[in-house]
Amino acid sequence: MLDVFRRYGITATWCVPAHTIQTFRSAVDAVLEDGHVIGAHGVYDEFVPALDREEGS
Repeated sequence: MLDVFRRYGITATWCVPAHTIQTFRSAVDAVLEDGHVIGAHGVYDEFVPALDREEGS
């Protein structure tokens, strides 16, 4: 995606879980180096219907 965005001069906001930022730091750095914005939105992408009441609130 970065190659396509670079080719067409597109910058975007990438919403990335904190776990992904920590695990794939070099990929996140590449996104930032190309002028995109990272919007962190929690630690994991949980499947909300599978959460119990305490986890979902």
